[in-house]
Amino acid sequence: MSITSPIPVLRGSQGAVLRLDGEALVLTRPHAQLRIPLAAVRRVRAEDRSVSVELAAGAAVHRVAGVSSAAAAVFAAAVTAALPEHPDEEAVVVTSTVAETRPQRRIRLLKRWALLLGLVVTAVSAVTGIATGGLTGIVLGVMSLLCGALGVAMTAVGLGGLWLAHRQRYLLRHGITVEAERLPDQPWTYAYTDTDGVSRSLWAKSASATLEVAYAPGDPSEVVVRRSGARTAREAAFALGLSACGLAALGGVVVLLVGSLQGVYVGV
Repeated sequence: MSITSPIPVLRGSQGAVLRLDGEALVLTRPHAQLRIPLAAVRRVRAEDRSVSVELAAGAAVHRVAGVSSAAAAVFAAAVTAALPEHPDEEAVVVTSTVAETRPQRRIRLLKRWALLLGLVVTAVSAVTGIATGGLTGIVLGVMSLLCGALGVAMTAVGLGGLWLAHRQRYLLRHGITVEAERLPDQPWTYAYTDTDGVSRSLWAKSASATLEVAYAPGDPSEVVVRRSGARTAREAAFALGLSACGLAALGGVVVLLVGSLQGVYVGV
């Protein structure tokens, strides 16, 4: 039996997701989730790349922009056909807070550290240029800034890749393995069901109709796709090399700073 629905899941801008879950529409945003009973909906309208959900009570409208225009039309038509003939203005719309998942928290922390390191590199580049002075100082400052920016980016991406390789290995050994099915009209989007019966989606660049995935028992939103050991090893080696190159670039920035402070370079 398929775990997917022929009604597409709409993914809009700013992380908004709108889907049909039984007798209700579920609108998820980065920090909140609305569960809207179909009985509370007056109508659903598709307008090019956006979908509007109009409630029976008052003039409340929930709009999701930036979705696929084709998926929006299919979604609106399917949900409209499922709406009751007479909406209930007293139907309750439930709002709940969405907790930050562990993958989201790790990405946020990585971005924060990358930003902090970028600010440090900028300050170091300015000190390098000022300490040397003249045209040479300007050239060294620009070189330091460019090498530092490249080093920060390569190190962040490389460390992120190493962490993903580690989680891939860990979850495939200690996680819960299930089968995910490709969603209709949603390229590279798959759905799987966790042990609580909740249907979840993930993005994977694959042409297969089904994929084997593994998720963390304590956090079903943390999921990885099963890949061959050779591919995982190649990706880990690439991430390690990228991290090494990034750290080397950052080391070069330190060398330029030390040389400038010791008067190795003469400003012209």
